Amino acid sequence: MKIWISIALVFSLIGGGFGYLISEKLSSDARIQELTDRLAALETTQSAQALQTPARAAPPVQRRLTEVSIEGSPVRGPEDASITIVEFSDFQCPFCSRVHPTLQRLLASYSDDVRLVFKHKPLPMHPDAMLAHRASIAADQQGRFWEMHDQIFANIRDLSRATLIEYARELTLDLPRFLRDLDNMALTAQIDRDLAESDRLGITGTPTFVINGHRLTGAQPYENFQTLIDRELARGQ
Repeated sequence: MKIWISIALVFSLIGGGFGYLISEKLSSDARIQELTDRLAALETTQSAQALQTPARAAPPVQRRLTEVSIEGSPVRGPEDASITIVEFSDFQCPFCSRVHPTLQRLLASYSDDVRLVFKHKPLPMHPDAMLAHRASIAADQQGRFWEMHDQIFANIRDLSRATLIEYARELTLDLPRFLRDLDNMALTAQIDRDLAESDRLGITGTPTFVINGHRLTGAQPYENFQTLIDRELARGQ
């Protein structure tokens, strides 16, 4: 019994730069085997040529450090710390709230080596964030930024004006002064400055961290911060 098979093959030869088309009817297994052998020979030749071609070296990896100004920003931790964590944060952001205990743990674990710098980045999608940031600045005028900071992150679901005032009362702040500063639009210049800097750096989400110039985004687990901090400490030593 004869088997008629129509095969069309296009061969592209690298060295010669030409191709040819085979289309013929085969009536025997012998002819099929011959064509298979020719294919194998061609593949062998191309493989040998590839091995003789030297591989190109991979381009060097470019690491660009992020430079952030911390002048005038709230700082928690030793001034001479080897590691500076700059946090761009939003008081109404659930991910910022989630990473808050991680940052507290880092400050406790690396009490002599790590400092935390806070940057205001209230996002437009969070309607109560701006008031909360203003409340933290009003508390900062009385030297209690971090206490207000911790109070706010303890319950980000309620950032109403009444609740923020209650926080000020619990912190025994000068309440009339706190209220004046809370409504003092001139104090929002610090927020505007931080927002402008985040725009310059291309930071669009929160939380975003810059750790000794290295950027880390999102509510990362403790171990991810730890790895980067330990590497920077080892490099400094």
